[in-house]
Amino acid sequence: MTRSKKNKDEITKDERNVNVHNDRSRNAVKVSLSELGAGRSILVDANNKLIAGECTHEQAMELGLPYTVIETDGKTLVVVKRMDLNSDDPKRRALAIADNKTATLSEFDYAAVAGELKELESLEGFDLAVTGFADFELTPLLAAQFVPPEIDHDSPPDAGSGQADNSSAGLQSDGRAIFFGQDQYEIIDRILAYARDQQGDEASDAECVIWALLRVLDGSSF
Repeated sequence: MTRSKKNKDEITKDERNVNVHNDRSRNAVKVSLSELGAGRSILVDANNKLIAGECTHEQAMELGLPYTVIETDGKTLVVVKRMDLNSDDPKRRALAIADNKTATLSEFDYAAVAGELKELESLEGFDLAVTGFADFELTPLLAAQFVPPEIDHDSPPDAGSGQADNSSAGLQSDGRAIFFGQDQYEIIDRILAYARDQQGDEASDAECVIWALLRVLDGSSF
């Protein structure tokens, strides 16, 4: 069943969305929609609340694009056929790249992901494997407690303790929290600043981190 709908207020955001979009991500999606047209569809539930494609919907509404709703029970694959694009069309080739690239520019809110996974795990008979996370990823997420350390800002740090007063928590592979002090953060900031200088201001934090990790793995120095 197909229905044409133009009222943007009928589709609502998911307050539990675990995907985070930065300015680069939003702009890339808007440019792709504007210059190459709509490609991948978005997904809503029976109550018109977004399941997937929040950024695409947001940017499409800003551009004033109309949309068509395809109602389905999930047992039929919905194929979007662009009749204006032929196989040798440069715009088609560009869209194939843009569709994949824009998907990499958003990031997970891992605290939100962990919260969702823990709630799903509590449901009897629910298999978390359907989320796409492997066991080695699920274990630390399910064990993690995303709670920052308590810091007494009214008391000066103990000069002999070697502990910084603005430490923050990280996450080990076994799910336990680890804490980074000022010295460690300065090193991390320096590495990320170098990575951003090499990658350019348009690179996302995730891209800079991956670039830095690859240099560490191949033995390069900073």
